[in-house]
Order: sequence, then C-alpha cells, then structure tokens
Amino acid sequence: MLNFDSNHTTIEGNLNQKKGKHSLKNMVVTGLLITNILTFSGCAKTVDCDIEGIHAHYYVNEEDLGRYIISEKSSVSGLDRLDNYVYIDQENVELLEFVNKNDLFRIEDNKEYISNITETQEDYKEYRYSYYYLIPIPVIHSTGKTTFTTYNYIPKAAHSWTSNPDKNNLTGEERICHYVYYGYKIIQKDGNYELEKSNPVDNLNELPEGYDYIKEKFYEVVDLNNKNEKLDYEDGPEEDKEIISEEEYNKSKSKTR
Repeated sequence: MLNFDSNHTTIEGNLNQKKGKHSLKNMVVTGLLITNILTFSGCAKTVDCDIEGIHAHYYVNEEDLGRYIISEKSSVSGLDRLDNYVYIDQENVELLEFVNKNDLFRIEDNKEYISNITETQEDYKEYRYSYYYLIPIPVIHSTGKTTFTTYNYIPKAAHSWTSNPDKNNLTGEERICHYVYYGYKIIQKDGNYELEKSNPVDNLNELPEGYDYIKEKFYEVVDLNNKNEKLDYEDGPEEDKEIISEEEYNKSKSKTR
C-alpha cells in the first residue's frame, strides 16, 4: 500500500510549511474538471517539469484537502497543483490510479482539513412539527361545446423537522442529530483493487486498522438512536405544493361544515 511520508518532503522543502501558500497558484488557470488522472482534455495548463522518473505531484482544493496525482497539469478534478512531489515505484502506479479514480484522500495527509470540519460538529436537537398543504382536485365544466376545468383545493396534513424549539405546531416528538464518520480501506483481490467502506464511527480515530482514506465528504448526520440511517425530511409534500398555515386550514374546515 502507498505510505507516503506525512511531511511530504521534497528537494524544495516541507509541504507542511508550504501548505496554504499554493506556491504554484500563479500558474493555475481555470480548467475543465477531469476525472481520469492519466487522460486529460480541456483547458488545464501543462506545467513545465524537469523531474525524471515516475513521480506524483501534490494537488489541493481551496481548503487544502489534498492527494498525490500523476499529472503535469495545473489542475485536475478541481484540485490545484503544488510544486511538492514524491517518486512512485512502478508497482504502486496502479494503486495510485485507483486512489484518484475513487476520489480518495489519505487521512494522515489531511488531518488539519478533517479537524477544521469535525471540531464544529456537535450533536443538536430537532423537533417534529405538523403543517398543511393543498391538494388540487379538478372539476370539469361543460357549457355547450365549451369545456373547461377549475380546481378545488383540499388541505392535507404533513410533518417535518426543525431545529427551532419555538416553531408553531410542534408535535412533542424530538430527536438528537448526531454526526458519524466513514473511512475506506483498499483491498487487493484476484489482482485487482477494491474499495471497502467502514461502518459509521463517532470519531475517525475509531476506524479499524487499514481504513486509511476518506472521501471529500466523509460524514453524515443521523438520528442518535439509529445511526445506520440518514435523517429523513421527506415526510412532507413535493416542493411545488402550496403550503398553508394552520389558521387557513381551520378556516377552510369551517367553510365546509
């Protein structure tokens, strides 16, 4: 498995000292996002490179989330190239291709990025509430040879969740929203690399051995009492339905009596 020095040492110094400075930023141009690290097209600029042998440059996004990519382009897949690099053994080229094809990032190389996200992610409470929306009921009218349609609207109750404890029409149901994290393990099977996703953990430090990678979005928000499911907000109507207030609903009920 690839095991780069976390200091990213090169002949030009330490990446941890350069990180955030983006020393090649002035050479970066807006380019087409590219998903294959070896097949390039579009407008990304090719950067002059005198390094001999198989090597990979370090690429980062605006938040300094980074990974090594075998490329001489100024930008790849939305990542910008720095002047730091490592040499790659021929046997590890295929593995590095797999890492980048699957948009993986080494946890060890991106601790600051991870910390900047997780340090603000705390549990929070949500409250269930009811509301109403209108269902259109078509009514067809005929006058001589003319036919036209009007609509009557019937209010229907629905529910959703809010973090506002003072919202109207609360049902009394509550849930604790909790962050969980996922890592990825690369395994080799029958000569091919495969990706294995971890079970959710409360902290990336709890990942089992070998789960050394993350995706750019490495977390989900779940119900603390059911960590295997994402939070559901789909209890209500489609977006194009007209939502009405409880007062309007009560008025419509009184008119039909």
